[in-house]
This record gives sequence, structure tokens and C-alpha cells, in this order.
Amino acid sequence: STHLTANLNLGGALTKSGGAGVGGNYYFNNSDIRGTSNKVSIPFFANVRGSFMSQEIQTAVPYWSLSAGYKSNDGAFVRPGIGMRFGEVRNAFIIAINYEYGELRKTDSEKMKCSSFHLSLGYEF
Repeated sequence: STHLTANLNLGGALTKSGGAGVGGNYYFNNSDIRGTSNKVSIPFFANVRGSFMSQEIQTAVPYWSLSAGYKSNDGAFVRPGIGMRFGEVRNAFIIAINYEYGELRKTDSEKMKCSSFHLSLGYEF
């Protein structure tokens, strides 16, 4: 089924290519896809990311990323993606397309598998 969510993720770099973060997901049509009255889940995740070319000499650089973690009120998820970074190192706008596979809570005792695509927009500093 189709679902519409708003996501806000905040993360930090732990190494040059890896980091961790926490976020918030709000499900607009929650009753259509989840069996809980709680419209919010909180993802905790680890992330690795790499560039397909050096950003030292380019202002637009394609990159790949892989996040994995756990959403409160739902379950585990994995999210690979590809995107573009526009700007300088640690001062860039980013746009990406991500595929997510994970669990959504259907009832208090049952979870269902769900896959979805996401368009991500962000700023890296």
C-alpha cells in the first residue's frame, strides 16, 4: 500500500565514511498502513557513505550510502541509496534516492515487511 511520511534525520560523522543518527517519522495515513494509533516512530541508525569520485576538485559529486537500524514502534530496517552532493566538503546540499526495506507494526503482536522508495533532500555541514 502507498504511505506518506515526513522524516527528519539528524546524524553525525564518527569517521570519514561512517556515522550514526536518530530521526523522527510521522505517518500521515497511519491507519491505512499501521495497526497502531501512534503516528510516530523514531529511527536509530548507523550509516556508511562513499563518493564515486573525489570532492576535492569537484563541486558536484555522486555518492552511495547504506543505513541500517531500528525504528521504535516498528522494527529493523535497511536503506541503501545513491545521490549527488553539491558544494564543498562539509558544506554541501545533498539529494538522494533511497530504497528502504523494513518492518512496520501491523498490530501489537504482529509486524509486516514493507519496502519503499524515498527522495531525500538535505544539507551537510
